[in-house]
Amino acid sequence: MKKTLTALLLVVLPFLAVAQSGPTDPAMQKARAELEPVYALGRLFGYLATMEGQQPRLVLSRAQAAKIFDLMENIKAVRRFDAKTAVDMLSEIEDRILTPQQLQFTDQLALGANTTPGQNRPGNSSGTGSGPLASYVAGGPFNPMTEPNNKLGKDFASFSQLLSRKLGRQ
Repeated sequence: MKKTLTALLLVVLPFLAVAQSGPTDPAMQKARAELEPVYALGRLFGYLATMEGQQPRLVLSRAQAAKIFDLMENIKAVRRFDAKTAVDMLSEIEDRILTPQQLQFTDQLALGANTTPGQNRPGNSSGTGSGPLASYVAGGPFNPMTEPNNKLGKDFASFSQLLSRKLGRQ
C-alpha cells in the first residue's frame, strides 16, 4: 500500500505531464517525463501541509516531522535534482515515515489534483527555452523545491517553516 503513490506517479503522471504541456521540443518533453518523480516529491510536501492543516487525526508526530524536516534540509542543499534521488526520498517518506492512513490521504490529494482541468504543470511555462526545466536540459542546476517563484518552491518553503515551528527549530 505504501508504494501506491510512487507507482501511480512513476507510471501515469509522465504521460499526463507531456499530454498537458502543449507543444515542446523533444528534449524538453523527455526531461519533463524523466523528472516527474522530482515534481511528485515536491507536490507531496504540499499534500503533507494540507494534511497538517485539514486532518487533525492525521497530523505528523514529532518523530515523523523531524525525519521529514531533516530530508527537507538535505533537499535544500541539492543543486541538481535527479529522478533517482527523488524516488529514493519518496520511498523513504512512504515506506518508513508515513502511516498507511497518512499515505492514503496524500494519495487521494494526488489523484484529485490530477483530475483538475487546465492544471498548470510544473517545469517550464512555455516549454521552449527558459526556466528550471531548460536549465536541467542544458546541464545546469535544477531544484524546483528551492525556486521561490514557483508553486513547488512556495509550498516547500511554507511546509518547511511549518515543521520548523512544530519542532521548535526557529
